[in-house]
This record gives sequence, structure tokens and C-alpha cells, in this order.
Amino acid sequence: MPLYKHISKISYQGSWCLPDKYHSPLFGELIYEDNKHLKLTINGVFIDINGREIRSFPIIHGFIGDGTRLTLYSSHAIQNERIFPDFAAKEGTIRSYARGKSVILCSSAFVGVHINKKEKVVFDKLYLNFENQELWLGEEMIDIQANTSHPDVKVIYNFPEVKEYELNNFKLKIRYENWEQLGLFCVNDVVNFRSVIEIDFHGPIFIDEIYKIVIHIRNFISLFSGYPTNLNSISLNYRELDKNTAVNMLFHRRKFLPIYNPDIFPSSMITKFNRLPNPGKLLNNWFDKQNYLEPVFDLYFAIMYNPMMYITNRLLLLTQALETYHIRTFDSEILDEDKFDDLKKYLTEIVEKLPEREFQSHFKVKIKYMNKKNLRKRLREIINKFGYLKNVLNIDDRGFVDKIVITRNYYTHYDPEDLEKAIKLKELNPFINNLRIILAVIILDEIGLSEDEIKKYIQRDRYRYDMFYIE
Repeated sequence: MPLYKHISKISYQGSWCLPDKYHSPLFGELIYEDNKHLKLTINGVFIDINGREIRSFPIIHGFIGDGTRLTLYSSHAIQNERIFPDFAAKEGTIRSYARGKSVILCSSAFVGVHINKKEKVVFDKLYLNFENQELWLGEEMIDIQANTSHPDVKVIYNFPEVKEYELNNFKLKIRYENWEQLGLFCVNDVVNFRSVIEIDFHGPIFIDEIYKIVIHIRNFISLFSGYPTNLNSISLNYRELDKNTAVNMLFHRRKFLPIYNPDIFPSSMITKFNRLPNPGKLLNNWFDKQNYLEPVFDLYFAIMYNPMMYITNRLLLLTQALETYHIRTFDSEILDEDKFDDLKKYLTEIVEKLPEREFQSHFKVKIKYMNKKNLRKRLREIINKFGYLKNVLNIDDRGFVDKIVITRNYYTHYDPEDLEKAIKLKELNPFINNLRIILAVIILDEIGLSEDEIKKYIQRDRYRYDMFYIE
């Protein structure tokens, strides 16, 4: 199944209507452009039976002049201008006003198919390509053979074999296609190729779930390559079409724009896919861990994909991620439940003797959470779990943690009493980098890397992100 080539800008001109209301189409143009919203501009306004403009559209159908069909999914009108006619809409029908203008933003568009209902926006296969995907996969495709006794050099192109991984919820394949498969030919002795990540869901999956899977794959690539990446193109199998027909998907492609524009080379990546130990196991664990550690993962990648974020915001996100991880994987109570119940009962009886009800409510809330470990205790337990980090990062579980907690508290509450004790902004970056590496170690440990493999990762990764932290 060929994957559509990404086009940075394209427009579709034709007629547009709501599903099953083909009798009142409006002419308009859909414009798709990188880093901008997917925008439909139509001559007219979609109107309900009471003559009011419709603002939200689960589905819009498009008919393009060359016969192409489009389905716009989850759209909303940001501008409606209409000229009132001399007659009203007929009861029980939805019609359009041909005079006026509407501007509609769409979350995504499916090229080549009409889907009539939101609940039918389901697909059973997914085809993806990301920026620098081929570099990260690390396949050695060119074999240069030179003979010292002969002036000729032989260059052999080895087409990679398909890699296939049976995961818990779907099958994932990595395969390659060259431009000849797409009806194009090599030019100037250059072999052009592209890799495709293919996912077979073994059944229909709703589009909102597919969005999540795309993000998870993107983050997996970013974790091991060390670079943020953008989605180049996405195609899907719509189960009601021929099984060999893919639907191209256009989406609001909010492209990641780094504060610098480095050249990315395989040697600058943390590690490549073909060097990962047991990649099938890592992928399976990666998706399984999303069930309860997804917030931790999301906070980690929020920093990677927002390089212009203030350094204090990075501190808050990292401590939040570490605290979330502890809550979900460690014992969070200081006393066991029976002992604390006795203490809670005793303290509650004292609080209830206070004459002011507002004070009673205030202290009862405090009592409810007083058996939970604080951030200082949580960070120490995490660092002690990964004891080798103390030597690798040259930190301890007391002085380092105390400074982080005080600084986090100051930038959360801005209490002037904590200002002098908090880490100065110009000295904060090494602490931020150590927190980020601790969080990366947690993620790597959760998906199944060994201690030795994690140490190799740290050595490749520990100094790379200073370039993101220039203030």
C-alpha cells in the first residue's frame, strides 16, 4: 500500500454540503497548508430549519471537479455572513443560503471517500511517515564494493526486509517503498525511497483513538532519536472501500519549529531503531504503559516539544511528572491505613470542637491528605530506586532534593520567604537537566531497558538538551 507523499500546500475547489443534503450544495475552497488550520471558505451559509446558522459540523461532504470526494471531520464555523432572502426555509429540511460567506475550520479531512456519520469515522489500518524517520530506522541500504586491482566501484542498493511486530492490540510493520512503486523513476542515478510505519488494528478503530496512537509513535521516535519530529503524512484504510484502497488524511499540521535549525545526522541521535534491544518488546511495553503512565509521558514530551518554555515552567512540569509517577507506582501513604484511621478519627474530633465551621472545613481537608507523602519524600524514594543515578549525575537524595523542593515551592506560591533559599535562575539549568534525565530513566525502565542499556542512553543524552535551555 503506497503512502501518499506529503504536500505542504494544496487546495480543493468544488461544492460542499451536509451529509444527505446534496440538493443544496455551496461552492467553496478547502485550503491545506503546513502550520495553519485546515480552512474551508464557502459562498453561502449552512442554515437549520429555523433559519439559524449552523456553527458546528460533525461531517461535511465535498465534491471536487476531478471527481474526488472529501469528508471534513469535526468542523466549526468561525465566520458566517449571509444575505437574507425573501422566503423562509421549509420546515423539516436543512437548506443553505447561496448568498453570503462562511469560513470553517476543520480538524481533519479524508480524501477519496464520503463518510456519512461521525460514528462511522473508523479505520482498520494506518500508514505513517515522520520527518527523519529513515535516518532513525538506521537501515544500511547502500553497499559500496571497491577492488584495489580495478578502477571501477560497484554500488549495490539493498532493499530492506519488512520488519513485523505482533503487539497486544495491533500488528506493527516497518517497510520501505521507492518512488518507482509510486509511478516515479530514479533521476540522476539517485535512489529515492521512503519508509512506512504500517499498523493493522485487526478491526475498526475510531479516529480519536488513532490520533492517540500517532502521538505515541511520534513520542517513541523522539525518545530514542533525541529530536522532536513532525508527521509528514498519514493514510488509512476505510473498511467500506476496497482493501487495497487507502484514504489520504489531511490534518491541522501544527509543525514543530525549533528555536534553532540543526542538521540532523544519524550519529547525533541517541540511538537508532535497528540498535534497540528487542524492539518488539519495547514497543509493546510502550503502548501498554500508556494505560496508567500516559500523564508522565505527556509531561516529558511537553518539554521536548516546547523549547521556548520558560525554565521555571520546565521545573514545575518535571516535578509534577515525577510526583505523578510516584503516586502511580509507589506506596503513597506514610502510615498504614488502620493506624491513620485512628489518628484521623482523633484529629477530626478535635477539629469538630472548633466554634467556626469554616475552620472545621479547612482543617478536615488538611487531615484527609496529611497521610500522603510530600514531594521531598517522593523524590528521595525515586532517586534511591535508581541508585546508580547518584554517581552518573553527581547528585544525592538530600541536598539535591531539598533545593528542588524549595525552588518548586517558590515558583508555585511565590512566597518571599523562600526566595533566598530557592535556586537562582542562572544556576537552575543543571538541576533541570538532571530532573529531565531522571524522568527519562523512569520511562526507559518502565518499558524494559536494563540498567546497562539505560546508562548508555544517559551518556548519549545528558548534554544534548542544554541547547534547548538558552535563556
